[in-house]
Amino acid sequence: MDKLFAFISYVIIVSFTPGPNNLLSMSFAATLGFRKALKYMSGVFVGFSTIFLCASYFNIFLEETLPAVSPFLKAIGSVYVLFLAYKIITTRMDAENPSLGKLCSFYAGVAMQFLNVKGILYALTVTSSFTIPYSKSFPLILVSAVSLALVAVSANVVWALGGSAFQKLLSKYQGLFKTSMCILLIYVALAMIGII
Repeated sequence: MDKLFAFISYVIIVSFTPGPNNLLSMSFAATLGFRKALKYMSGVFVGFSTIFLCASYFNIFLEETLPAVSPFLKAIGSVYVLFLAYKIITTRMDAENPSLGKLCSFYAGVAMQFLNVKGILYALTVTSSFTIPYSKSFPLILVSAVSLALVAVSANVVWALGGSAFQKLLSKYQGLFKTSMCILLIYVALAMIGII
């Protein structure tokens, strides 16, 4: 029972706290609308499911090599998050801007998961502590990966709905909103590399 409570607590805290996926989902929904943000979130689901499956099957290997790989992954992930912050602050945030649509795509959602150090470390931790010790069967690992990805996307949806609900207000104060999102993404990038 203690393990189950720890598992549920960990999954909820990690999934619903600010991170690149939640902040981008909110930003896309506030700018382009909830429906268009669903493209990005569906990519998050596919990418996150894949990350969970990989983490399950390669967990032992990754645990042994993670200390050597971790700084490299953190650096790449934080640079990508800083790039996203730059794009948010410099991109015209309106539905007619084609470059914003490229950021808010299924493929961007998938790709982000492979650069999202928070997500990768989360997948490694949750699979090594709560999945693999109980079963190594493919059906359980698949159900676990899909379920955990659904929780992550649920968090994205909650953040996106917040962005959609305040769309008119946020468009009125677009500069302040963009700056806030940029600062939050910079914070995420710095936290990823351990500066904060």
